Amino acid sequence: MKLYSVAAAMLASAAIVSSQSLIEDTFTYADGDLSSVGTGGNGWDPSGWQVGNSSANTRFAVINGQCMFQGGGTSASTWQPRAFTAPISTAVGLNVVMRFTLIRAERQPGRGIGIELTLGGVRQQLMIGKEINGPVGLHEKNYQGATYAQFTTNNVVEPITATFTYDGTDTSIVLSDSDEVLPAHTIPGVLTFDGVELFGYHGQTVSNGIDDLRIDVTASSATPYGVGCDGLTLGATDLPRIGNPSFALRISNIAYTAGAAFIGLGSVVIDPGLDLTYAGMPGCFNASSLDLGAFLAGPSTVGEVTMPLPIPNDPSISGAQLATQGFALSLATPLGLASSNGVRLTIDF
Repeated sequence: MKLYSVAAAMLASAAIVSSQSLIEDTFTYADGDLSSVGTGGNGWDPSGWQVGNSSANTRFAVINGQCMFQGGGTSASTWQPRAFTAPISTAVGLNVVMRFTLIRAERQPGRGIGIELTLGGVRQQLMIGKEINGPVGLHEKNYQGATYAQFTTNNVVEPITATFTYDGTDTSIVLSDSDEVLPAHTIPGVLTFDGVELFGYHGQTVSNGIDDLRIDVTASSATPYGVGCDGLTLGATDLPRIGNPSFALRISNIAYTAGAAFIGLGSVVIDPGLDLTYAGMPGCFNASSLDLGAFLAGPSTVGEVTMPLPIPNDPSISGAQLATQGFALSLATPLGLASSNGVRLTIDF
Protein backbone atom coordinates (compact mmCIF):
# COMPACT_ATOMS: atom_id res chain seq x y z
CA MET A 1 0.00 0.00 0.00
CA LYS A 2 1.40 3.39 -0.96
CA LEU A 3 1.83 6.03 1.69
CA TYR A 4 -0.37 8.30 -0.43
CA SER A 5 -3.41 6.07 -0.01
CA VAL A 6 -2.66 5.52 3.68
CA ALA A 7 -2.39 9.24 4.37
CA ALA A 8 -5.46 10.05 2.28
CA ALA A 9 -7.49 7.55 4.25
CA MET A 10 -6.45 9.30 7.45
CA LEU A 11 -7.08 12.83 6.17
CA ALA A 12 -7.59 15.23 9.05
CA SER A 13 -9.68 18.40 8.83
CA ALA A 14 -6.78 20.59 9.98
CA ALA A 15 -6.19 23.77 8.01
CA ILE A 16 -3.09 24.04 5.88
CA VAL A 17 -0.36 25.79 7.85
CA SER A 18 2.48 27.40 5.98
CA SER A 19 5.97 26.59 7.18
CA GLN A 20 9.51 27.21 6.17
CA SER A 21 13.10 26.30 6.66
CA LEU A 22 14.15 29.40 8.56
CA ILE A 23 17.80 28.58 9.00
CA GLU A 24 19.87 26.49 6.66
CA ASP A 25 23.59 26.40 6.16
CA THR A 26 25.49 23.49 4.68
CA PHE A 27 28.85 25.33 4.98
CA THR A 28 29.55 24.52 1.34
CA TYR A 29 30.50 28.06 0.38
CA ALA A 30 34.07 29.35 0.16
CA ASP A 31 36.48 28.15 2.80
CA GLY A 32 37.62 30.69 5.40
CA ASP A 33 36.89 32.09 8.83
CA LEU A 34 33.16 32.38 9.39
CA SER A 35 33.63 35.94 10.57
CA SER A 36 34.90 36.90 7.11
CA VAL A 37 33.06 34.55 4.78
CA GLY A 38 29.76 36.40 5.12
CA THR A 39 26.28 35.15 4.36
CA GLY A 40 26.34 31.49 3.46
CA GLY A 41 22.81 30.12 3.67
CA ASN A 42 19.12 30.86 3.35
CA GLY A 43 17.52 32.76 6.22
CA TRP A 44 20.67 34.26 7.70
CA ASP A 45 20.77 37.95 8.54
CA PRO A 46 22.47 40.20 5.98
CA SER A 47 25.61 40.62 8.09
CA GLY A 48 26.34 36.89 7.96
CA TRP A 49 28.39 35.27 10.70
CA GLN A 50 29.43 37.72 13.37
CA VAL A 51 32.89 37.96 14.88
CA GLY A 52 31.96 36.96 18.43
CA ASN A 53 34.93 35.53 20.34
CA SER A 54 36.75 34.58 17.15
CA SER A 55 40.34 35.66 16.68
CA ALA A 56 43.24 34.65 14.49
CA ASN A 57 44.08 31.84 16.91
CA THR A 58 40.68 30.81 18.23
CA ARG A 59 37.91 30.55 15.70
CA PHE A 60 35.50 28.48 13.64
CA ALA A 61 36.68 28.16 10.06
CA VAL A 62 35.19 26.54 6.98
CA ILE A 63 37.68 23.91 5.81
CA ASN A 64 36.83 21.70 2.83
CA GLY A 65 33.20 22.71 3.14
CA GLN A 66 32.95 21.85 6.86
CA CYS A 67 32.79 24.23 9.80
CA MET A 68 35.68 23.27 12.08
CA PHE A 69 36.76 24.66 15.46
CA GLN A 70 40.35 25.82 15.49
CA GLY A 71 41.59 26.01 19.08
CA GLY A 72 44.19 28.62 19.84
CA GLY A 73 45.98 27.96 23.12
CA THR A 74 45.69 26.34 26.51
CA SER A 75 42.12 26.40 27.85
CA ALA A 76 41.03 28.54 24.90
CA SER A 77 37.42 28.46 23.76
CA THR A 78 35.21 30.45 21.47
CA TRP A 79 31.56 31.19 20.88
CA GLN A 80 30.72 32.09 17.30
CA PRO A 81 27.29 33.77 17.44
CA ARG A 82 24.79 34.36 14.72
CA ALA A 83 21.56 36.29 15.09
CA PHE A 84 18.42 35.43 13.12
CA THR A 85 16.34 37.96 11.24
CA ALA A 86 13.43 37.17 13.59
CA PRO A 87 12.95 35.17 16.81
CA ILE A 88 11.83 31.55 16.66
CA SER A 89 9.24 30.38 19.21
CA THR A 90 7.58 27.07 19.89
CA ALA A 91 3.83 27.10 19.29
CA VAL A 92 0.88 24.74 19.37
CA GLY A 93 0.60 23.01 15.99
CA LEU A 94 4.13 23.88 14.91
CA ASN A 95 7.42 22.11 15.53
CA VAL A 96 10.88 23.59 15.71
CA VAL A 97 13.39 21.09 14.39
CA MET A 98 17.15 21.70 14.60
CA ARG A 99 19.48 19.35 12.74
CA PHE A 100 23.24 19.40 12.47
CA THR A 101 26.20 17.06 12.17
CA LEU A 102 28.52 16.86 15.16
CA ILE A 103 32.10 16.10 14.13
CA ARG A 104 34.36 14.72 16.88
CA ALA A 105 37.54 13.28 15.44
CA GLU A 106 39.28 14.34 18.67
CA ARG A 107 37.40 12.51 21.39
CA GLN A 108 39.28 13.35 24.57
CA PRO A 109 36.89 14.12 27.48
CA GLY A 110 38.03 17.72 27.90
CA ARG A 111 37.23 18.84 24.38
CA GLY A 112 33.86 20.52 24.05
CA ILE A 113 31.91 21.18 20.85
CA GLY A 114 28.26 22.06 20.30
CA ILE A 115 25.50 24.60 19.72
CA GLU A 116 23.93 26.94 22.29
CA LEU A 117 20.63 28.78 21.87
CA THR A 118 20.57 32.53 22.53
CA LEU A 119 17.98 35.25 23.01
CA GLY A 120 19.12 38.83 22.68
CA GLY A 121 22.68 37.57 22.86
CA VAL A 122 22.05 35.82 26.20
CA ARG A 123 22.49 32.06 26.38
CA GLN A 124 19.28 30.22 27.20
CA GLN A 125 20.87 27.49 29.34
CA LEU A 126 20.48 24.94 26.57
CA MET A 127 23.53 23.44 24.86
CA ILE A 128 23.38 20.55 22.40
CA GLY A 129 26.60 18.67 21.83
CA LYS A 130 29.68 17.55 23.74
CA GLU A 131 30.05 19.13 27.17
CA ILE A 132 33.56 19.82 28.47
CA ASN A 133 34.52 16.72 30.52
CA GLY A 134 31.01 15.44 29.93
CA PRO A 135 28.89 13.43 27.47
CA VAL A 136 27.18 14.25 24.19
CA GLY A 137 23.58 15.28 24.69
CA LEU A 138 21.38 18.12 25.95
CA HIS A 139 22.97 20.23 28.67
CA GLU A 140 22.26 23.30 30.75
CA LYS A 141 25.59 24.76 29.63
CA ASN A 142 28.91 23.73 28.18
CA TYR A 143 30.71 23.00 31.47
CA GLN A 144 29.67 21.73 34.91
CA GLY A 145 25.99 22.24 34.32
CA ALA A 146 23.06 19.85 34.44
CA THR A 147 22.90 17.17 31.75
CA TYR A 148 19.26 16.73 30.79
CA ALA A 149 19.72 13.82 28.37
CA GLN A 150 22.78 12.04 27.00
CA PHE A 151 23.66 9.57 24.26
CA THR A 152 25.26 6.31 25.34
CA THR A 153 27.14 5.87 22.07
CA ASN A 154 28.11 8.24 19.27
CA ASN A 155 30.16 8.12 16.11
CA VAL A 156 33.01 10.37 15.06
CA VAL A 157 30.55 11.99 12.63
CA GLU A 158 27.02 11.94 14.04
CA PRO A 159 23.84 13.60 12.70
CA ILE A 160 21.85 15.00 15.63
CA THR A 161 18.22 16.14 15.60
CA ALA A 162 16.54 18.21 18.31
CA THR A 163 12.75 18.48 18.13
CA PHE A 164 11.01 21.21 20.17
CA THR A 165 7.27 20.74 20.72
CA TYR A 166 4.84 22.95 22.66
CA ASP A 167 1.61 21.48 24.03
CA GLY A 168 0.06 24.72 25.26
CA THR A 169 1.73 24.47 28.67
CA ASP A 170 5.27 23.16 28.31
CA THR A 171 7.94 22.76 25.64
CA SER A 172 9.50 19.32 25.29
CA ILE A 173 12.90 18.76 23.71
CA VAL A 174 13.72 15.35 22.23
CA LEU A 175 17.21 14.56 20.92
CA SER A 176 17.94 11.72 18.52
CA ASP A 177 20.91 10.57 16.47
CA SER A 178 21.56 7.71 14.07
CA ASP A 179 20.71 5.00 16.58
CA GLU A 180 19.25 6.50 19.78
CA VAL A 181 16.19 8.46 20.87
CA LEU A 182 16.63 10.22 24.22
CA PRO A 183 13.89 10.82 26.80
CA ALA A 184 12.21 14.21 26.47
CA HIS A 185 13.39 17.12 28.59
CA THR A 186 10.55 19.51 29.44
CA ILE A 187 10.76 23.20 30.21
CA PRO A 188 7.80 25.34 31.29
CA GLY A 189 6.13 27.61 28.79
CA VAL A 190 7.17 28.67 25.31
CA LEU A 191 10.81 28.49 24.22
CA THR A 192 12.02 31.49 22.22
CA PHE A 193 15.46 32.02 20.73
CA ASP A 194 16.75 34.45 18.13
CA GLY A 195 20.23 33.12 17.50
CA VAL A 196 22.73 30.34 17.97
CA GLU A 197 26.31 30.16 19.12
CA LEU A 198 28.73 27.54 17.90
CA PHE A 199 30.83 26.55 20.90
CA GLY A 200 34.30 25.01 20.88
CA TYR A 201 36.82 24.37 23.66
CA HIS A 202 40.43 23.21 23.95
CA GLY A 203 43.49 24.89 22.56
CA GLN A 204 44.74 21.95 20.50
CA THR A 205 41.48 21.16 18.72
CA VAL A 206 41.64 21.28 14.92
CA SER A 207 39.30 18.52 13.69
CA ASN A 208 36.10 18.87 15.71
CA GLY A 209 33.27 20.89 14.26
CA ILE A 210 29.64 21.54 13.35
CA ASP A 211 28.30 20.89 9.87
CA ASP A 212 25.02 21.07 7.91
CA LEU A 213 23.12 23.20 10.41
CA ARG A 214 19.41 23.57 9.63
CA ILE A 215 16.47 24.84 11.67
CA ASP A 216 12.90 24.30 10.45
CA VAL A 217 9.62 25.66 11.75
CA THR A 218 6.97 23.42 10.32
CA ALA A 219 3.62 21.77 10.93
CA SER A 220 5.12 18.48 9.75
CA SER A 221 6.95 16.37 12.27
CA ALA A 222 8.57 13.00 12.89
CA THR A 223 8.53 12.76 16.66
CA PRO A 224 10.07 9.75 18.42
CA TYR A 225 8.37 8.36 21.52
CA GLY A 226 8.60 5.31 23.72
CA VAL A 227 11.48 2.83 23.87
CA GLY A 228 12.64 -0.15 21.84
CA CYS A 229 14.04 -3.49 22.96
CA ASP A 230 17.23 -5.33 22.03
CA GLY A 231 18.58 -1.88 21.08
CA LEU A 232 16.22 -1.49 18.11
CA THR A 233 15.66 2.15 17.08
CA LEU A 234 13.36 3.77 14.50
CA GLY A 235 14.01 7.25 13.12
CA ALA A 236 13.12 9.46 10.16
CA THR A 237 15.64 10.64 7.60
CA ASP A 238 13.87 13.99 7.11
CA LEU A 239 10.61 15.78 7.82
CA PRO A 240 7.44 14.28 6.23
CA ARG A 241 6.63 17.41 4.26
CA ILE A 242 4.04 17.26 1.51
CA GLY A 243 5.91 16.85 -1.76
CA ASN A 244 9.00 15.27 -0.15
CA PRO A 245 9.92 12.36 -2.44
CA SER A 246 12.99 11.39 -0.42
CA PHE A 247 11.34 10.88 2.99
CA ALA A 248 12.17 7.53 4.56
CA LEU A 249 12.16 5.67 7.87
CA ARG A 250 15.30 3.94 9.13
CA ILE A 251 15.56 1.01 11.54
CA SER A 252 18.93 0.97 13.32
CA ASN A 253 20.74 -1.25 15.84
CA ILE A 254 19.42 -4.46 14.32
CA ALA A 255 21.18 -7.09 16.39
CA TYR A 256 20.37 -10.14 14.27
CA THR A 257 21.52 -8.88 10.88
CA ALA A 258 20.72 -12.09 9.03
CA GLY A 259 17.01 -11.50 9.41
CA ALA A 260 14.35 -9.28 7.90
CA ALA A 261 13.02 -6.03 9.31
CA PHE A 262 9.53 -4.57 9.06
CA ILE A 263 7.83 -1.23 9.62
CA GLY A 264 4.29 -1.15 10.95
CA LEU A 265 1.87 1.71 10.27
CA GLY A 266 -1.09 2.61 12.45
CA SER A 267 -3.66 5.33 12.90
CA VAL A 268 -3.30 5.52 16.70
CA VAL A 269 -0.23 6.26 18.82
CA ILE A 270 0.11 4.00 21.89
CA ASP A 271 2.18 5.91 24.46
CA PRO A 272 3.15 4.52 26.87
CA GLY A 273 3.42 1.35 24.87
CA LEU A 274 1.64 -1.92 25.53
CA ASP A 275 3.88 -4.43 27.33
CA LEU A 276 4.49 -7.39 24.99
CA THR A 277 5.70 -9.85 27.64
CA TYR A 278 2.48 -11.80 27.17
CA ALA A 279 3.36 -12.28 23.48
CA GLY A 280 6.82 -13.67 24.18
CA MET A 281 8.63 -10.34 23.87
CA PRO A 282 9.63 -9.34 27.43
CA GLY A 283 11.06 -5.84 27.63
CA CYS A 284 9.35 -4.87 24.36
CA PHE A 285 6.37 -2.59 23.82
CA ASN A 286 3.74 -2.03 21.16
CA ALA A 287 3.71 1.69 20.26
CA SER A 288 1.29 1.72 17.31
CA SER A 289 -2.17 0.38 16.60
CA LEU A 290 -0.68 -1.24 13.45
CA ASP A 291 -4.11 -1.23 11.84
CA LEU A 292 -2.70 -0.04 8.51
CA GLY A 293 -0.40 -3.02 8.12
CA ALA A 294 3.24 -4.05 8.33
CA PHE A 295 5.61 -3.65 5.41
CA LEU A 296 8.91 -5.35 4.67
CA ALA A 297 11.74 -2.85 4.99
CA GLY A 298 14.24 -5.37 3.68
CA PRO A 299 16.99 -7.57 5.07
CA SER A 300 19.86 -5.97 6.96
CA THR A 301 23.48 -6.96 6.73
CA VAL A 302 24.94 -3.88 8.43
CA GLY A 303 22.60 -3.42 11.38
CA GLU A 304 20.23 -0.96 9.75
CA VAL A 305 17.75 -0.73 6.92
CA THR A 306 15.97 2.20 5.30
CA MET A 307 12.44 2.09 3.92
CA PRO A 308 11.48 4.88 1.47
CA LEU A 309 8.09 6.50 2.09
CA PRO A 310 7.79 9.29 -0.50
CA ILE A 311 5.22 11.93 0.42
CA PRO A 312 3.05 12.95 -2.54
CA ASN A 313 2.64 16.60 -3.51
CA ASP A 314 -1.02 16.66 -2.56
CA PRO A 315 -2.34 19.42 -0.24
CA SER A 316 -5.40 17.32 0.60
CA ILE A 317 -3.33 15.12 2.93
CA SER A 318 -2.34 18.07 5.12
CA GLY A 319 -2.70 17.07 8.76
CA ALA A 320 -2.66 13.31 8.19
CA GLN A 321 -0.94 11.41 11.00
CA LEU A 322 0.68 8.00 11.22
CA ALA A 323 2.00 6.01 14.16
CA THR A 324 4.99 3.99 12.97
CA GLN A 325 7.12 1.31 14.62
CA GLY A 326 9.93 -0.97 13.51
CA PHE A 327 10.31 -4.70 14.07
CA ALA A 328 13.20 -7.07 13.41
CA LEU A 329 14.14 -10.66 14.03
CA SER A 330 15.93 -11.01 17.35
CA LEU A 331 17.63 -13.66 19.45
CA ALA A 332 16.83 -11.74 22.64
CA THR A 333 13.16 -12.70 23.01
CA PRO A 334 11.39 -16.09 23.08
CA LEU A 335 9.24 -15.03 20.12
CA GLY A 336 12.35 -14.13 18.14
CA LEU A 337 11.20 -10.59 17.42
CA ALA A 338 12.18 -7.15 18.76
CA SER A 339 10.30 -3.86 18.54
CA SER A 340 11.61 -0.31 18.23
CA ASN A 341 10.43 2.96 19.69
CA GLY A 342 7.55 4.62 17.89
CA VAL A 343 7.71 7.64 15.57
CA ARG A 344 4.65 9.85 15.22
CA LEU A 345 4.44 11.33 11.71
CA THR A 346 2.41 14.44 10.99
CA ILE A 347 2.29 15.10 7.26
CA ASP A 348 2.07 18.78 6.43
CA PHE A 349 3.84 21.70 4.81
